[in-house]
Amino acid sequence: MSQLIKAIQNFICHNQKQTIKYEYLISERHKKVKECYLNNNNHTELKEVYSKLIIESYNDLFKVYDSNKNYIENIFKALGKKDFPRITIKTLHGENVLDIYRSSHPSNFNSTNINENTGFFNILKNNELFYLNNDLPQSFKNNVYVNPRLKEEYRNKFSNDVIDWKDCWNPLKENEIIEYYSSTLILPMSIRSIEDDENDLNFYNHFFQEIEQHKDSRTIWGFLCFDHDTINYFDNLKKDDFVSVGYIISDMLSLYLMYFYNHISGSQTIKKVEEKLYK
Repeated sequence: MSQLIKAIQNFICHNQKQTIKYEYLISERHKKVKECYLNNNNHTELKEVYSKLIIESYNDLFKVYDSNKNYIENIFKALGKKDFPRITIKTLHGENVLDIYRSSHPSNFNSTNINENTGFFNILKNNELFYLNNDLPQSFKNNVYVNPRLKEEYRNKFSNDVIDWKDCWNPLKENEIIEYYSSTLILPMSIRSIEDDENDLNFYNHFFQEIEQHKDSRTIWGFLCFDHDTINYFDNLKKDDFVSVGYIISDMLSLYLMYFYNHISGSQTIKKVEEKLYK
């Protein structure tokens, strides 16, 4: 257990600095956009500082998630795993989830409708706390798991052992090696509202009432997904450990998405800037 505590400590220590740094940088860029807008600077200059805010804030987000890969691998090692799951981080965009980070290769910003993926649907629509499936091949055979990357027309062939599990998957993009998985753990990157939050209406309205992602007392910013090629990777004996540790990782990494929302997608100043630039 001491090895696990040490691995978690290192993960949190790393992100203490990174969250402070990310929030500082994004707020400074936001400040420049606001000053430029209020001072009625010309269209070209406003567009330049706005573009810098968006592009550099996204780039920093990818970098900080990538910097966490080794720390997360050490946590799984402490949980007794010698090989590590792939990590995917997704955000919400309306009724779709959008890839923003993949540990295995650069994200192609693949978009998936919530209704087309059992894991995301169970969390968002059924208000489940997480989605864990240790045997996706069997769930696919039983027609209780859907994923837009799975070839539904191959279900019978797979069930009758005509083809292998990996043959049921579409590649993320054309001419790419097929990346498949047999076990998955999906955790929401979220905050939950409580009665005391309503005592500060500015905070409550901004992070809960006025935001599209707010459902069933939760505001969900995105999803942290762990995927592995083998079945029973998140074996039942370790289920509670994987989920509890996964939530520590998810809660910490969600802070970056909250900062992004607070300074960009949830900012009234940025909305006014976008109206001026693009409408």
